[in-house]
Amino acid sequence: MPRPHTTFVSQESGSSVLEIVRGSRSKAHNMVDVAVQAISSMKEGEDTFVRIGEALDSMDRRHLGSESRREANGGLRLQNQLIPSTSEPQVNSNASRPQSSDSDKTATAIPSELISSCVATLLMIQTCSERQYPPSDVAQIIDSAVTSLQPCCPQNLPIYREIQMCMGRIKTQILALIPT
Repeated sequence: MPRPHTTFVSQESGSSVLEIVRGSRSKAHNMVDVAVQAISSMKEGEDTFVRIGEALDSMDRRHLGSESRREANGGLRLQNQLIPSTSEPQVNSNASRPQSSDSDKTATAIPSELISSCVATLLMIQTCSERQYPPSDVAQIIDSAVTSLQPCCPQNLPIYREIQMCMGRIKTQILALIPT
């Protein structure tokens, strides 16, 4: 069964849209997981931003190394990166672990799925801005990103409507960059 986030991605739009959406989500999940692990393993007095930055930099270096090895072995598609996609979004990546320490409690309090969706949205916007894609692909990618941010709680619908409005402006600006 397809994930609700990918319902806007139709089969006829080609694999590039699907690769961008899946690749952005996979990279975002990896980034958030690394950041949560960095926060969980912090020692008293450590700077949170520095610790997360170092962890993300380390992840980028590992990813670049594994990427060059993959290309040397014939290359794998972007969608086959580090985190497998699941049919059900996880509310919390640490929900299945027993609570045993303060660092686990910190990790549990972080809304990692929401943060991952936000980061994936930024990655999708960045990808659409860096290269020219067909307008229909851009529209599908942005619509998929907006859908992934849909709130579970009705109290958050007003902010979601504002997000939709802002994303509409972003989509218009990206589409304006595409020569017709």
